[in-house]
Amino acid sequence: MHTPQTLFLASHGGHIVDDLIADFGDIAAECDAFDHGLCLADAADVGLLRVSGADAASFLHNQFSTNVSALIPQQGQYSTYNSPKGRMLASLFLWRESPLPPPAPFSKEVSAEGGRGFIAGEEKSPPLQGEGWGGDGVSASSPTLANERGEAFFILLAADLAEAVRKRLSMYVLRSKVTIEDVSASYAFLGLCGADVSAQAHTGERARPPVSPSPPVPLPQGERGAKHNVRTQNGITTIALSSTRLLLILPLEALPEHWPKLTQNARPTGRHLWRRAAILDGIPLITAATADRLIPQSANWDALGGLDFQKGCYPGQEIIARTRYLGRTKERLYLAHCDETAVFDSATPLYSPTFGEQACGLIVNAAPDRQGQIMLASFQTSAADSPIHVARPNGPMLTLLPLPYALPVNEAPNRVKL
Repeated sequence: MHTPQTLFLASHGGHIVDDLIADFGDIAAECDAFDHGLCLADAADVGLLRVSGADAASFLHNQFSTNVSALIPQQGQYSTYNSPKGRMLASLFLWRESPLPPPAPFSKEVSAEGGRGFIAGEEKSPPLQGEGWGGDGVSASSPTLANERGEAFFILLAADLAEAVRKRLSMYVLRSKVTIEDVSASYAFLGLCGADVSAQAHTGERARPPVSPSPPVPLPQGERGAKHNVRTQNGITTIALSSTRLLLILPLEALPEHWPKLTQNARPTGRHLWRRAAILDGIPLITAATADRLIPQSANWDALGGLDFQKGCYPGQEIIARTRYLGRTKERLYLAHCDETAVFDSATPLYSPTFGEQACGLIVNAAPDRQGQIMLASFQTSAADSPIHVARPNGPMLTLLPLPYALPVNEAPNRVKL
């Protein structure tokens, strides 16, 4: 089923393939814009949760792998949500509300014709239920009313995990004053990426897009609790996910108004290039296919500032800390290229002669490249110096590429070997 954002972008030249905007008709030109200019990409592969209430900060601090309580408005951070066994249930980016522009009351009819009448039909506001604290921790009130109930946080994660994570978090609300809402359907998600993102934000030598994005921060390299800029201006929230990627979040009904302005200086591109940008950054997106498969260090989350080893307990903390302090990180995330043109699915197994018929890892994310595909793959470090094959022991071979950040070294330099 096509989403309203997908239908709108299709009405403005986007080509739909497998329910996503793959491109806008000229893939080579879009790649050129990515390599030498600025792209405005479909970034609708993410979901958005809003957690509000007087106990929101302490609740999330006790659930996630970073120091959520230390976040201030206009700051965000990478984090993880893990199982008790220390495996990643979701990769997250979260920030304290500053606030996000409130959406209009959701409507029941959608039209993509020319981008006009994008949202139509009767406006409907959900009824209140008592104080709004549902039995599963989900409020029945609107996001605007929830602003009156204390501080709030937004959480970005894979779209296909949003509802599962909302339900799981809700199980632990109990008597805490916390409201958890999936507000993904109320917003549009676009990504600014390409060579000019960093240059424009830092030097202003070329005309900036009308959104006036905040300067991105450098990609963190193992910095504990690294912070990223989050700014709201002209009805658009801009998030510096890295030095080369800015995520734009705006109310869904405002997309037709902002689209002409946003595309004045940025070439529209499909979702594949947004995924490619994240892969080149070395930042994995855990999806339903890879959930509960990797510990955070196997996805380089410690190198991305998404683990805080100084904070208190959270689900999986014991295993994650033991991996660090005993120096037993046996798997790492690698950037790789493959000449195979058919893009492999997430969780496709990897093989190495070192491990014979047994898989040594899996693909986390993959996207088309100019030739073949580029991917993030997690596999055993002991196999890194041997050929890595995809899907089968004699399958297509990977070419490893350098990551844009350094991995932690000497994780346990003082460990006594018994």
